[in-house]
Amino acid sequence: MLLFDSHVHIGVAKIKNIEEGHSSLPAYNNATANTFSNYLRVSSAKGVTKCLAFPFPFNEVKRESANKYILECAQKEPTLILPLLLPDDIRSIEANITNIYGIKEHFYLEISNDVMFPIYDLLRKTGKVLLIHAHRNEWRKKISEISSNFPELKVIIAHCARKQPFSDEGLVDNVKDILAASKNRSNLYFETSTIRTNGASLAELINLVGDEHVLWGSDFPFYKDKDEDVYKLECEFISSSKLSDDSRKKILSENFRHLFQADNIWIRRACDHDSDTLINMLEGISEPERKLLAISAKSSFLKQMLRKPKHVFVAENSKGQILGFLRKSDRPENGALIEEVYVPANSRGSGIGRLLIESVTKALSYAEMKTYSSNDPMVNIAKKLGFTPTFTPKKTMINWRLG
Repeated sequence: MLLFDSHVHIGVAKIKNIEEGHSSLPAYNNATANTFSNYLRVSSAKGVTKCLAFPFPFNEVKRESANKYILECAQKEPTLILPLLLPDDIRSIEANITNIYGIKEHFYLEISNDVMFPIYDLLRKTGKVLLIHAHRNEWRKKISEISSNFPELKVIIAHCARKQPFSDEGLVDNVKDILAASKNRSNLYFETSTIRTNGASLAELINLVGDEHVLWGSDFPFYKDKDEDVYKLECEFISSSKLSDDSRKKILSENFRHLFQADNIWIRRACDHDSDTLINMLEGISEPERKLLAISAKSSFLKQMLRKPKHVFVAENSKGQILGFLRKSDRPENGALIEEVYVPANSRGSGIGRLLIESVTKALSYAEMKTYSSNDPMVNIAKKLGFTPTFTPKKTMINWRLG
């Protein structure tokens, strides 16, 4: 199944001069850094193709710098990272509202309602989300305040409101309190990271809120045991629970898609889950198009690449249907050669090819590709995106470069 992660910390936190009382808190005695490059490597290896990512919630780290880093990460890898910011000055949030998916609030930050209420209102007006981790004994109070004043705000409850990491202590009671305090249950979602019990509490949660309101998360890079495989264990919590395949699919990806993709086409990295679809798409390409795309001679090689699609990106609609793909090969100094771009005939005309190339090249210092001069659609896309052409001597082929 696809994996969309609703809880990832990214940052380069160096905690100095820890505030009094903080040194005993769980997060301060765990992983306190997860660089962009590290997370790219881990997410690719574990098959995570979309994530909500935000800074570590440490008061000792400059919030402005931490938020800036997340925005830079999302700009470099827009196919993977959906950024949330930590609460900051309302003017700063307003300036970035079109570039983010919401705000992560954590009780460690000790931010007053005077600061948070204008932010809640901005999120409500713009359709963004609030991912909140309240103090374990204040969930009812916090949700009551939010729901009474901003009933239309979409709220994700971190860790399903459990009281202790890697435990379901207090989870069910807190969820019941949250539901009792909420004026609009349809806007509430519950995120599953760092519970990892026998699954009984997850089943009870679903009975209370419905499987369409549960989101899977990892809380990466936080761990229970230092050398553990966080993603393996967080996935096993869902796979080992007594759930239907339909419920698992909703929790692992479809609810995330419903909340953040809406009716849009998005680009994501391909994973093993996509292999059969991509190979079927490849086999369905007509012979004239095979010649135009120069893939007839390398069809077997391409099938091998698509079975483990490490360098493949797909365009996907809100129903989970793949509408096209792009394959690239890496080049030195953060460059890439775009090897193939293919969109089936029934999906053409809506800018999918351009969206694929544009999304992938955002993360690159430069990009190159080669097309036949007669491939008018690709020639037009390359020109519109600012690629520079160099014709071969016979002018039958064009070498393109961006950057």
